[in-house]
Amino acid sequence: MLRSAPGNGVSIKRNESVLFDSQGRGIRRHHLIIFMPKKITEKTMKGVVALTATQGAVLALTLGTNIVLARLLEPGDVGIYALLNIVVLAAYFFTDFGLAGTLIQRPEEPCRRELRTVFTVQMVLALALTCGLVMLGPTVRHFYRLDEGIGPALPVLSLILLATPFESVSGVVLERRLNYSAVGVIHLLGGISYAGTSISLAVTGAGVWSLIGGNVASSLTRALVAVTLSRWPIGVALEGRFLRESLSSGISYQLGGILPLVRDNAPLLMAGVLFGPIPVGYVAWARTLTYGLTNVFAHAWARVGYSATARLCQERQQQSVLIEKMTLTLTLVILPLSILLIGLRRPMISVIFGDKWLPALPAVVLFGMRMIGASLATLFVAALNGNGHFPLGARILSIWTLLEVLVSTPLILMFGGIGVAIGAAATVWVAVVWMIRALQKISCPGIVKAVTKPTVAALITSLFLEVMSSYVTGVISLAVIGLSGLAVYLVVIVLTIPEISASAVRHAAGLRQRFVVGEL
Repeated sequence: MLRSAPGNGVSIKRNESVLFDSQGRGIRRHHLIIFMPKKITEKTMKGVVALTATQGAVLALTLGTNIVLARLLEPGDVGIYALLNIVVLAAYFFTDFGLAGTLIQRPEEPCRRELRTVFTVQMVLALALTCGLVMLGPTVRHFYRLDEGIGPALPVLSLILLATPFESVSGVVLERRLNYSAVGVIHLLGGISYAGTSISLAVTGAGVWSLIGGNVASSLTRALVAVTLSRWPIGVALEGRFLRESLSSGISYQLGGILPLVRDNAPLLMAGVLFGPIPVGYVAWARTLTYGLTNVFAHAWARVGYSATARLCQERQQQSVLIEKMTLTLTLVILPLSILLIGLRRPMISVIFGDKWLPALPAVVLFGMRMIGASLATLFVAALNGNGHFPLGARILSIWTLLEVLVSTPLILMFGGIGVAIGAAATVWVAVVWMIRALQKISCPGIVKAVTKPTVAALITSLFLEVMSSYVTGVISLAVIGLSGLAVYLVVIVLTIPEISASAVRHAAGLRQRFVVGEL
């Protein structure tokens, strides 16, 4: 039974849980769990800071890797990998029925048998799907009209599926503990593994195999590190009651993951079948570039937001403050990154990645606009799911998916591969507005205010960069103008958002005091 102590924002719940001893045996105990919403909010924001730091490192690593690979690989290599990866991603989302997500959302701590049940279901599905991909390899190659040398690619990529159960359940354990520092470390080490493997293979002239090898190495590394850090007792179990209770909400939750797969890849698949891998390579490269700059943060915020809103679902005021703060901080990060990419697009691509990628310029602009909206949508749907509104989130994502596919189809026939980017940029904002209205009804009346001022600052900065981009002549001038654009953005933010400037002053005063007393 849940009881709230009046006036102090503390909820107390009697619960039965299972602890693990050093041999992995379960010790069942009855105890009281004390939920302190303010403490959860503070821990969540610390988790955001920790994830931001590690995701910033991942972003720098990813950007550096993409620069090297862009100079070593051809658009056709990127296109072939993108088309093969669509098949693997389709299989990936069928390795779970949303059971891992339901374990994070529920208030009770999962017991050992429940964790092992999720692991067992995922592993059985992963094994079956891996065998299916091995058998489908020749058919997929003929469908895409690819060379025979690419035949083993799909079976090799399917190794990603076998790593999924280990990483997924370990991630549940870490997120239940709000241990986002460990989550960040997992992604950082996975990024290092990808960079080392893919670049090493690309230097030897491996072409598309460098992308395949890098992604397989990254998945296996993340799984190994996740298991090591979570230290949960891996095993096999099948808890029938848990499955019956969780499948309904789990399938709705999983639908939220399958729909982005359809939305992002169905138009790309159509373009590949009609026009071949090279046009797809330009579009896929532009999407990967913008995705890497923004969604790496969006998914980090969403992971934190989902867990935290689930824990604060009984405390609407605290939850509202949390979601609004997370929305503000996310926009403060993704907007300058997107504006830098869009405003300096031509000199940035020419100087850093090479002139061979200039045909991707229109797609870079369109996907840059789309990724701003998609990043917000990622956070908002996580907040809806954390409140238990899985059907609503799934309905919004379903309409968004259907709308993007329907709009993109005639655009692809009219404009070729770039029609994929046009459709994506046009339809994302329908979902964003819908999600904002839904969150306003639940607990977040100030969510629009959280994005308005950062958006104004971004527009001012984009005008500055558009004017200054013609003065870029090399790497040094590109860096100077880019940093100047960031300075413009920060000045506007400090002038228009008082709480940001006040926080900066307090932080500076704290550092000064620590310096005076000799702690720095």
